[in-house]
Amino acid sequence: MLVGKLLTNKAFNFNAFRKTMTNVWALNGRIVIRAIDTNRFVFQEISGNEQPDDVPLQESPFWVRIYNLPFNCRSNTEIKAILSMLGEVVEIEGDDLRLEKYRRARVVMDVMKPLRRVQRIRNKEGKVVTVNYKYERPPFFCFRCGKMGHGERDCPTADDDNNGGDLVWGLWLKASPHKGRRVDGDEIVAMANAKKNLYLTGHIPRKTNGRR
Repeated sequence: MLVGKLLTNKAFNFNAFRKTMTNVWALNGRIVIRAIDTNRFVFQEISGNEQPDDVPLQESPFWVRIYNLPFNCRSNTEIKAILSMLGEVVEIEGDDLRLEKYRRARVVMDVMKPLRRVQRIRNKEGKVVTVNYKYERPPFFCFRCGKMGHGERDCPTADDDNNGGDLVWGLWLKASPHKGRRVDGDEIVAMANAKKNLYLTGHIPRKTNGRR
């Protein structure tokens, strides 16, 4: 049903990989994983006219967070337009409270490209501002070139004389797994109920002999 690979250039233990995937997926039935190349696997079985070697394995979905967004640039339409620079936006998390430090969306990205750190956008006044990205559960990536699948020591852009220059990527690109959605849900319900109960009261004097 699936063809996949590990995003790494290093050697790995196939049996450990198979055991890890079986545990992580926690499937009810038995899963069969077969290695058809050095780093290409068939999970269960594959059907259709495609050959396993011809299946492109270059894109993967990631949850991405956008920080430093202006308050007037947080709509779903604007989020989709901004994140289209990273890849195809397949899901945008709601922003009911409008109090979070970031907006969050699921984006199908090209894993062969460097992780994008920042992006310049124009706010409603036409002023250029910079937003920052963070990624939830990103795979191993290089702090030198920003690409996934290898580290600084194995980076093809590294120079033996100067170690390839400064490290402009880092752990700050990693975001902790998202938590607190149940709490947010409770707060959203509470705010909705509060809005229903809000009303204005006042005293309107009775008219007496045509006067108030």
